[in-house]
Amino acid sequence: MPASISLVVPIYNPGPHLPVLLQTVTAQQQADEIVLVDDASTDGTWDIIQAYPDPRLRLHRFEHNQGSSAARNHGLDAAQGEFVALLDADDFYLAFNLLDMQRAFLRGHPDHIYVGSSYVRVMASGDFERTVTLAETDTEIRWAGLFSAPWLPSGCMMRRNRVRFAPEQRGCEDNDYFSKLLKIGKGHNLGEIGIGYFMLGGQSHIYGHSNFFNLLRTNRSNLQALGLEASFEDILTLRSFMAGVDKSQSAAAIVQIVFERFKSVSQADDGALEKIGRDIERLANRN
Repeated sequence: MPASISLVVPIYNPGPHLPVLLQTVTAQQQADEIVLVDDASTDGTWDIIQAYPDPRLRLHRFEHNQGSSAARNHGLDAAQGEFVALLDADDFYLAFNLLDMQRAFLRGHPDHIYVGSSYVRVMASGDFERTVTLAETDTEIRWAGLFSAPWLPSGCMMRRNRVRFAPEQRGCEDNDYFSKLLKIGKGHNLGEIGIGYFMLGGQSHIYGHSNFFNLLRTNRSNLQALGLEASFEDILTLRSFMAGVDKSQSAAAIVQIVFERFKSVSQADDGALEKIGRDIERLANRN
């Protein structure tokens, strides 16, 4: 029999996104329960979701706003499924069989703790901006996690586990969360475009003000786990080189040092390492 799936959705003042959200989550027939956590919305959300006619809905409400990490954690604690999927309130499923594909992947790969998907960035106007294809294999994800954010909580499915988001982090908390997940299992991102991801408003607006430093701090922690001490400037250089922006020899040298260390201490897939090596060589040989 198929393993059970819990779909966890934190909600805070979703406004016009709420009807689309309710339609997209209840359309996921693979979900055995849908855990909605209202983070003390003030726009009538609680009354609307209470009246929504789907017996799979499990409703929870905070009396005071605590932030998306606390709401996600509450939903993760409440979830009863063997597998738990996350979706942010302002995002939506594009692949209606995504949960089935992710469950099948996890059942076929018992050493993996989570699986995500590629996604389409959607602007506040509702226009599709571009498709984002995330690093696919565990090795590629771990490499990219040294300088970027190769994951997306919204649209991710994981085995039920005890890892939780850090409520004190308001922005880029996903880096900390997925880095912790990778300590207990492997990660993977499907190539299929599974999610429409809103860049502005609601839970998905994570890059404001000082929040980018949360991402850099986790990148630095991941580098330290390899035995490398790196400054934020080093990480930004690594990030810029791999994005094809910094073409300097000094940047190439930093990347090569990190890559050699990564190869020597990680349990990496040889094919993925060769692919990363070719990408670095291509970037280093640009005119």
